[in-house]
Amino acid sequence: MEWEPVVAVAQIATGLATLIVAVFLAGQFNLQRKALNRAHVDSERELAFSAAVRRDNIVLARLNNGNLEKTVMNGIEDISSFTEPIEIHRFQSYIRLLESCLHYDWSLGRDSNQLSTFENQIAALLATSSLRKHYQNVGRKNIHNSELRELMDRQYQLLEGESVSTHVGDNKDYVDVRTAT
Repeated sequence: MEWEPVVAVAQIATGLATLIVAVFLAGQFNLQRKALNRAHVDSERELAFSAAVRRDNIVLARLNNGNLEKTVMNGIEDISSFTEPIEIHRFQSYIRLLESCLHYDWSLGRDSNQLSTFENQIAALLATSSLRKHYQNVGRKNIHNSELRELMDRQYQLLEGESVSTHVGDNKDYVDVRTAT
């Protein structure tokens, strides 16, 4: 009996089996990649949703607490009107929470970091001279991302007409209550 044809057929069968296994594994790899992509998109959505819920809870806390609402509104109008350290603390803490939400949104790449989205939020955080005073003395230190800080500095300069760096620490009456003794 001639073994060469049998060996050739066996080698062809082994090659076909290997090819079938390779195609099957490639299909499995493709399915896993799609599942991982879906999981990644879902986790990004969950992070974005959590950030939005956090932002909403911060605003709801103000709306549901008369003292906080009054303090925030007074602080937005005129920071120098505060007579009690607790008022300063409430106001700074509230604005700091909003700043941290902005920072988290930027870090998460919310809305693909479209500048218009963040410029609107920054404009709201710097809308009054009182809020800008908070930013120059306290808030700027809370923004750790250099690109976001640069956007905020530009908005500050647009509204104040001068660079924030020329005013940082100017107002000794307005202190960060976290560092005050």
